[in-house]
Amino acid sequence: MTERLGWRITNHLIKQVNVANNELMHVVGAAYVDLNVGGRIVKSETLITPDIRSLILGIDWLCQQGCLQ
Repeated sequence: MTERLGWRITNHLIKQVNVANNELMHVVGAAYVDLNVGGRIVKSETLITPDIRSLILGIDWLCQQGCLQ
């Protein structure tokens, strides 16, 4: 997906994260991208993993955007 979107992957200090089922997911880097959310542009750090081929917005990111109360 990153190649198709033209995202540049950079090194990141985080090398793995826990996912919803408490398993570890390997992180290969990060992309810093502008996401269009509800008609506004949000600069976002996006962790990149070979395990998932789609974008997943975490609850922490959603809360930061004021989407959840």
